[in-house]
Amino acid sequence: MGRIVEELNRIKTLLREHPQGMSITEISRELGKNMHSVGRYMDILHVSGQVEMRTYGMAKVYTQSRRCPIAGLISEMDEMIVILDGDRRVMQASRAALAFFGLSADDVVGRDLFELPFPEPALHDLFDALAPTLAQKPGFEDAHVVVRGQEYYLKIRTIATAFEDGSAGYVLLLIDVTLEKQALRALQESEHNYRDLVELADAIILKLDPAGRVTFLNEYAVRFFGFTREELLGRSVIGTIVPPVDLAGRDLQAMIAELCADPAQYAQNENTNITKDGREVWIRWTNRAILDETGAPSGVLCVGNDITPRKRMEEALRNRTHELEKRVRELGCLYRISSLIGSADDERELLEGVADALPSGLQHAAHAAARIIIGERVFGAQPPENAAARLAAPLPPNGSDGTIEMWYDTGVPPGGKLFLSEERLLIDTVALRLGRVLEHLRLEHALVSERDFAGAILDAIGALVMVIDAGGRIVRFNRQCEALTGYAAGEVAGRPAFETVLPPGEAGRILAVMQDLRAGKGSLRAAVEVIGRDGRRHRVAWSFEPLKIGGKAGACAVMTGMPEGRE
Repeated sequence: MGRIVEELNRIKTLLREHPQGMSITEISRELGKNMHSVGRYMDILHVSGQVEMRTYGMAKVYTQSRRCPIAGLISEMDEMIVILDGDRRVMQASRAALAFFGLSADDVVGRDLFELPFPEPALHDLFDALAPTLAQKPGFEDAHVVVRGQEYYLKIRTIATAFEDGSAGYVLLLIDVTLEKQALRALQESEHNYRDLVELADAIILKLDPAGRVTFLNEYAVRFFGFTREELLGRSVIGTIVPPVDLAGRDLQAMIAELCADPAQYAQNENTNITKDGREVWIRWTNRAILDETGAPSGVLCVGNDITPRKRMEEALRNRTHELEKRVRELGCLYRISSLIGSADDERELLEGVADALPSGLQHAAHAAARIIIGERVFGAQPPENAAARLAAPLPPNGSDGTIEMWYDTGVPPGGKLFLSEERLLIDTVALRLGRVLEHLRLEHALVSERDFAGAILDAIGALVMVIDAGGRIVRFNRQCEALTGYAAGEVAGRPAFETVLPPGEAGRILAVMQDLRAGKGSLRAAVEVIGRDGRRHRVAWSFEPLKIGGKAGACAVMTGMPEGRE
């Protein structure tokens, strides 16, 4: 197993060195391993939450995980939890499970559950007996095992699950109910021993009559709930230690009535309880019918354990998962819109695409739609008259001629708040970005029009017009220059004029003229030959003018000329 851990650590080091992500092919090449072995390693890292996977077509790209460390939380839980893949290989085990097995993480991760090197033969027998039921219907399996000389009673639950990549897996929960079993066995053996055991047990123990009234509670229950015995004995649990409705919304009054009528229906149960000072706590109860000498039910024995810390952790995980899901939706929406901004060919394509992408960032995306209004033009869907909720955001810079509108249809699930504050911020952010992009497009189109207009003027002039920069490179070359020299503008643009259409021997004189122009000496004239593609020379009388940008002379000069002998 040390070799597997070493390979996993090498893969994690590679992913840290390549934050943009790596495919299985790339990782295999770096490690010198075959792709099948690397694929299995990546499955282990992915399931355990140590890496993340993104799909691009048929390719999978892995990066170092930045998610909430759920794997770490599972490891720290007091419950015995084992996560298996579809081939029954161990992906992860909690510390409590490892301690129970007498093994380390290196001993179990990546190995078949039924081939683990358990130091106790009883553990081999336990899981061999569990194998036939692994893929069957969910439920609890009772188990009794002696490990390291200690007797354990377990409730083993198998939960079929699926990982993010769609592959099947299982979660094994090994619940230690030894205390409850021992307590019940002691009760059956001796009433006297029962009393002593119940009072000393580190668990809540109650007896209820068929009407749900408390007939007995142990000392631990008195301390836990904060009531005196006199305040609870003879009174119904409803309204004292059990609220009418629990935190999950269940009718506990009806549940207690069903429990007293048929305890087997609630042999294992978790529900909200309440202490004298008003604290709501979660208790996991084991319930058993108490029979009189005729075998008729005379009450219920209830043994409970406080699972409030676990429930709070589960709630925190659910909240964190919900927050992460919101972030993923928002980031996915922004990514789609950013891609559109970078690739859309025209304004209509951009606006239609943004209107289509925006609903994906909302909590009820299937019931949301959007449109963008620019003046009298509308891009996207049309809102129904009876929309459940609407939201609008103006497009900058002034918002007077553009708006993003979003709405929910009437099929949106009831309850909860529509258009959360994060969603409003998302829409405002998109509106700000989109407004700036549209303004940029307008300016860009205006510049293109101005450039085309200026180019048309240059081409329409009957004279030769050539623009050169401070280094003598050709910037513009009008059609008259093309006709005289036989060169196309694209052939000479960016090239030194002295290597193409002007004699190399004139370089010093032309550069001196350029320097005089920059010194502010105004327009200058010089006769300089022009060399055509065919080698013919044409003497041209040139007029040199500094090219002014924003009213100031720049580094370029405009050469305007007419071949000598031509009017």
